[in-house]
Amino acid sequence: MLENVYTKLASHMSGLAIGPPNNDYLVKILQESLSPEEAEILLTLPTGIPPFEPVALNEITMHIDCSEHELKLILDKLAAQGMLFKGNDGHGKKGYALHQFGYGMPQAIFWPNEDTVYARKMAELSMKHSSPEVLIQAFGGPDSKVYRWIPINKSVEFNKQSVLPYASLETVIAKTTAIAVVNCNCRVMSRLKGRAPCKYPLDVCMKYDDLAQYVIDVGIGRLVSKDEAMAINLKAEEAGCVHFADNVMEGEIKHACNCCPCCCWSLGNLSRRRIPRDLLMACQFIRATDYDNCTGCGACVDACPVKAVEMNDERPNVDNDWCIGCGVCTMSCPSGAISMVRREDIEKPLSDFKTLSQRRLLEKVEL
Repeated sequence: MLENVYTKLASHMSGLAIGPPNNDYLVKILQESLSPEEAEILLTLPTGIPPFEPVALNEITMHIDCSEHELKLILDKLAAQGMLFKGNDGHGKKGYALHQFGYGMPQAIFWPNEDTVYARKMAELSMKHSSPEVLIQAFGGPDSKVYRWIPINKSVEFNKQSVLPYASLETVIAKTTAIAVVNCNCRVMSRLKGRAPCKYPLDVCMKYDDLAQYVIDVGIGRLVSKDEAMAINLKAEEAGCVHFADNVMEGEIKHACNCCPCCCWSLGNLSRRRIPRDLLMACQFIRATDYDNCTGCGACVDACPVKAVEMNDERPNVDNDWCIGCGVCTMSCPSGAISMVRREDIEKPLSDFKTLSQRRLLEKVEL
């Protein structure tokens, strides 16, 4: 049966360090997106590797009854469709790798913001594939969080920020070699599903280095300068978005979005209390309030994207089980009474994707 190849591919992809959970919806996404021959080709790509480590074309050809020229045409088409990562293999040649969950699978399908029958079908399947239960399966657990929240710049005091460069998007951007912007896939999917219009900016999903070069090369993202990247993030901050990035150190981050509480797969589930805060992502900071300077205006209550603040006796009371340390509330505070402080009970970001992937692969074996 033709379905067998898609079932096999779904199982194969779930073996990635950050693999999409294997369920019927993943199989259907693959069926709708790939021919049987294309699925067979993707089955030859390795899974025990970090994201963005492509395999050279000549190595793939060894496992496929196809010329390099023909294979390149197929793989380039799949990369442009958002079904495959394409990048430098480290030896001056272009190579290919399976998209990992959250790093292109299935997000890259929506980055161009196209409204087609196929895109609407993918939005339907992708949302069903990524239910809260599936997200917990993919990202939950006590160790090796894939993503983290980054506080907005003004919310971390300078003397602390100077020794915590990973807490600053400005430092992240300064260390990049290439930057691209794409449309937020969560907002695109929400629109394709016919949900209420999102008030937050759309083109605020940032890609860095290898991932940036991929979206630029295949035409689903646009190159931006470091100054423009900072301006885009500032626009997102002013709109009330939350900075979200890979849980690795600055200089290693490949992906950082600006999340909204209405559409985002993570922030939205937290705001609706569907997934406990520390189960899904690394929350490394938390709010501190200087009550001597606080005027009790209540502006931070409305600003909080996860509804973690309420007023009691004209004082803001923060629910520390739900505060994510994003710093959005500081943008609304007229007296400067709010700052973000590091949580000592949470591990710092890991050094790089190789370390993160190795730990996640080991945890899968232990499960």
